[in-house]
Amino acid sequence: EFRAAGGSGDGEIKDGRLGVDFDLDAATRISGGVRYQSLDFQSKNVDAIDRTALGVPLLGFNTNNDQRQGRASVETTLNASRKFGEGHDLSFAFTHEAIDEDRSRVLLRQFRVPATRPAFEDSEPRNRLARTQVKLDYSRPLSDGRKLKLGYEFNGDDNDYLLVSGRATLP
Repeated sequence: EFRAAGGSGDGEIKDGRLGVDFDLDAATRISGGVRYQSLDFQSKNVDAIDRTALGVPLLGFNTNNDQRQGRASVETTLNASRKFGEGHDLSFAFTHEAIDEDRSRVLLRQFRVPATRPAFEDSEPRNRLARTQVKLDYSRPLSDGRKLKLGYEFNGDDNDYLLVSGRATLP
């Protein structure tokens, strides 16, 4: 078997965060933030395959493959807390994240042996995720060293997956 391959790629990553804390008074704090991350990568690859047995060609083809992958994420947060006294606290946290992810691949395979039509693939999977989380916590000291703790948490995910596929032919 003989195989020759080559390729090149290029990627870019971006990341940023902005946050703020604000103390309304000595016992009350409000915080918020936004975080952004993205990745974008592209590559181009070329392969040549030749298979022989006892000098007789069995299979030969060239493949051109272009790929792209992108992912972006934005997360927002809002937090609040209040201290009523020693060990007597109330806190609230809200987080929402949105992720957009897509990949595309265009592949062309040209057959030399056996001589047949080329195969072409054009696919693009796309994924969307929305995540929300809400937390509420309350704590209060009771008599005799006991403590009351109450809490609530909500987690919600909404995922969408889509595969877009163009023309495809097989030999």
